[in-house]
Amino acid sequence: MKKQTNSLTIQQNKESTALSTGKRLSLLIPGCCLLAGFWGILTQELALGMQWLFVLFPAIVALAVGLMLRWDKKWQSLTVIGALILTITVGVLFSGSLSSGIAGLMNRANHWWFFRTGNYTPGYEGAGSFTAVLLMGAVCSGFFTAWLLRMKKPILQLILTVAVLTVWMTGLLQWGWWLAIYMLGTLLTLAAFASGQGKVLTFSGAIALILAAIITGTMLLAGFAPAKTELGSQLNRNLHSLRWEDAQNPMPEGKLENLGVYAPTDEPALEVTMQHWTALYLRGFVAGNFTDTGWKPLDMPQLAANAEALYAMQEGHFFASDQTAAAWQSAGIASDNTVSIRVLGACRSTAYLPYGAGSVTEGVLASSDLRWEGLHNPTADQYSAQLYPIESSYLLQSQLKDTDTAYRRTESIYRDWVYAQYLTVPEDAYKVLTKQFSVDADITTVQAKREIAQLLPELIDYNENILTSSGERGFLSYVLEVSKSGYSVHYATLATLLLRCCGIPARYVEGYVVSSSQAEALAAGETLTLTQSNAHAWTEYYLDGVGWIPFDATPGYSDILVYELPTDGFPTQESGGDIQHQEQEEQPDPPKKTPQVEEEKTKENQRTRIRQAMNLAIFILLTVMVLLVLRTVLLRYRLKKQQRAFYGDDCRKACAGILCYMRVLTREMESTDENRAVSDLAEQMAAVLDHKIAEAELETLLNEVWYSNHTITGEQRETALSWLQLAMAVWKQKVSPLKRFRQRFISCKIL
Repeated sequence: MKKQTNSLTIQQNKESTALSTGKRLSLLIPGCCLLAGFWGILTQELALGMQWLFVLFPAIVALAVGLMLRWDKKWQSLTVIGALILTITVGVLFSGSLSSGIAGLMNRANHWWFFRTGNYTPGYEGAGSFTAVLLMGAVCSGFFTAWLLRMKKPILQLILTVAVLTVWMTGLLQWGWWLAIYMLGTLLTLAAFASGQGKVLTFSGAIALILAAIITGTMLLAGFAPAKTELGSQLNRNLHSLRWEDAQNPMPEGKLENLGVYAPTDEPALEVTMQHWTALYLRGFVAGNFTDTGWKPLDMPQLAANAEALYAMQEGHFFASDQTAAAWQSAGIASDNTVSIRVLGACRSTAYLPYGAGSVTEGVLASSDLRWEGLHNPTADQYSAQLYPIESSYLLQSQLKDTDTAYRRTESIYRDWVYAQYLTVPEDAYKVLTKQFSVDADITTVQAKREIAQLLPELIDYNENILTSSGERGFLSYVLEVSKSGYSVHYATLATLLLRCCGIPARYVEGYVVSSSQAEALAAGETLTLTQSNAHAWTEYYLDGVGWIPFDATPGYSDILVYELPTDGFPTQESGGDIQHQEQEEQPDPPKKTPQVEEEKTKENQRTRIRQAMNLAIFILLTVMVLLVLRTVLLRYRLKKQQRAFYGDDCRKACAGILCYMRVLTREMESTDENRAVSDLAEQMAAVLDHKIAEAELETLLNEVWYSNHTITGEQRETALSWLQLAMAVWKQKVSPLKRFRQRFISCKIL
């Protein structure tokens, strides 16, 4: 038998899959929140000022156009295509201006990237105003948001939000109102597409809780909470250890708040091999900012002020970590010693380089990375270097003082920056320190080190088992006035700040030490494994013309390095002022070499954070209230528009709308506790209305409207309207005022 062909084709109803006009209109609210949040975040991160006002308006206009357009209408599709062609044409005609604008925007983006990562990128030439580029981007973002909303797949927006939160968790984005508005837009988008009118609030609440949990968790894990808790700090430390450390690090990495005992283990940390063994200080963590909680690397604004010069030095002249070797090389002196380091269990976030190391940075440290004083994130766990004698630094300084080389000219620029950054002492710390000592004028580095080494044992006792739980007191106040004990971390902190009070740039350092006795016991070329018990903290200070060299004031370590001094009366060894221990409590006169005393604003900063948090909470609350009101207005407007059809010329459509609305009324009057086993719609509606409307009449009209081709008359429509009034009266009697309010103004099902 020959198979018959079927000529029947099924055409999909476009209206069944397309969003209604009212639905697309209601999506303006979450779309505006998404755009406002996105462009607010962008302008906040790129420091665009008030330009976001001029960018947000065209973005919202593009969003509205994208939502209101009907893709099934040919003329609108052609209009969009024509607009795209016009945009491309304008871009080609004004390619020069656009190129300069893109270059300007990229420069701003590079500046943001530097502030977030510490990686410096040279600026693009020919950069100009990027306003036109922002406007084009705003229009594109508006159309993209409209397309995203019309896709009816909120999971895409949820994925984008998770991506934004992930970027924020890494520290690339700052928390602020705009991020909260963006997340609110995501919440409203998810709620708008929740299945079922009755599930909107429940679904929205669940999503809100999930997003709140994500925010709280990421803030704690990343340590970016407005008020960092002890739990958040501990979690942040654990994540750092998980990423960078293979063994327990006994050093606090600058964290002095509630400092514990010094309890190192015998786990391997570094493997060191030297051609000719000498005592070594292998510096790792270096920090220059002292705060109420400890030592931190320089902030990005401090680096940004001279980022171009610092990058040029690291790119073509010297890293701060190998500057001393560059000084020796500028004097034409070669090294006859080498050192190799292999990281075993030490923290891999920094490179462990000995003072005097050179020719190691290529392939290990990136010249574009200006963080952590030039030692951050090495690209290898094993590296070798030439090694110059750090003990002869003062002799080198004397040899270089009258030379004029490229190194000396570059060093003078770097020296000015060092003096501008590493003489800062917080005001409270300065007051505590100057209760204990006074400084005569024109003290030299040699004199200052000698006096500090003599003073510190008088102020505190060496104790590795001391707990420094300062509580409300500052770290220095607690150490000098309460515990009067400490170990290398305490001595290094005090020595660094005391040197700064003497007008000598200094930094706090943590790393590993090879003592003189260990070096003497090793043969040439032999390998030494340093354990965590060799971890130590000390101070490094800047020797003009040479670079950073170590100073260790901890008892038992002060004789590891003995500097050779010139014999020609060089100023570093001239007699002059000294440091005197203060027995009285009165404030001494400040030294002539006054450090940069930084005012403490801890309490004011706390009040500012509290005000910002309260303002953010109030803003979010007001935003939610306004959006809820707008949502209610839009949904009730849609209900009114639907009810106007009850009085239209199409009686069948009017009766269908009336019966559907009556069904909504009766459903809202049903008791949630009663399980009605009623399958017939007319019987169910009549039962809920206490049979004030005959079941047979209801069933007849329902069948006439939905299942027949008979003409529906105006009399039938009037009958349906009278039934609707009766249903409204029963609804008011059976439903409590609170429930009526919820149905009218929250779920917006009843007008």
